[in-house]
Amino acid sequence: MTEETCAACRFYSLAYRPGLGQCRRNPPVVLPFEWDMSAHSAEPIPQVASHTVFPVVDEEDWCGAFEQRRNAEGLSEPVKEADIPLQIG
Repeated sequence: MTEETCAACRFYSLAYRPGLGQCRRNPPVVLPFEWDMSAHSAEPIPQVASHTVFPVVDEEDWCGAFEQRRNAEGLSEPVKEADIPLQIG
């Protein structure tokens, strides 16, 4: 039996570096943020924006929503370093 950690879960996606990725079990969370542009104007000009993120998890983490990762043949398959997307910029 495979250990029920994020690395063996179908919702785990390597995203940053080996051993650190994202949990894609649920939709991303919206993180609103605001900043003040007053330094560029005589009056306060609040700016509001948002960014979406998936929870960052360690491959050794675990939770109650674990589902075994499977390949096309239905066999369990570990996450490989080659699954990390190329970061440009």
